[in-house]
Amino acid sequence: MSRHADELAAMRAAWAQRPRQGPPEWYPFVPDWAANDPGLRGGFRNQLWSAGVIDWGWIVIATDSLWRAGNDVGQGNILFTDDVYLREDPGRLDAVSTAIWEERTNPKQAVGRRAFREWAATPYLPTVTERVPQPFSEGRVVWVAGTLITRALPAGRLMGHLVPIVRMAGNTLGGIAIAPRFAWAADLVARWEERPGPT
Repeated sequence: MSRHADELAAMRAAWAQRPRQGPPEWYPFVPDWAANDPGLRGGFRNQLWSAGVIDWGWIVIATDSLWRAGNDVGQGNILFTDDVYLREDPGRLDAVSTAIWEERTNPKQAVGRRAFREWAATPYLPTVTERVPQPFSEGRVVWVAGTLITRALPAGRLMGHLVPIVRMAGNTLGGIAIAPRFAWAADLVARWEERPGPT
């Protein structure tokens, strides 16, 4: 098995031992700007806690301040997939993220791409789970969803794009959440806490 597969197996084993009720940090304070957003206001949290699964996610967009020390709550939009090739090395989702960002910053003007330009150009991508348009994923099935991100992270801030998330299994779509700290693989926590980053 690969390192990513080993870590995912360990995180799923830890998640399987979760208590009946989520800890306080599982229900973060919802700021006013997120209160009316169905993907951010927390309506999926109970369902995710009771029936969700741990998976790898790749942050494609996140509030800038989350990469620095602080105590604010921000938004992250995260890619995830069931595709065997991409899940074998979730870092491959970086190519999907890059394709989305290229469309956001230097949109292609080819005929027939208007819908893709408009999709990629929204300030934040969809917050309730939605399939990424195929041109960005080379036809592979990749999903994107948004979630609130708090400082209950290793190092207290974002230190990388690859994160463990809680999502619904199979084709049951809805919201996602960053996995609680107890479910993070020890090696992943160590990599985040040892990695130098901005202050």
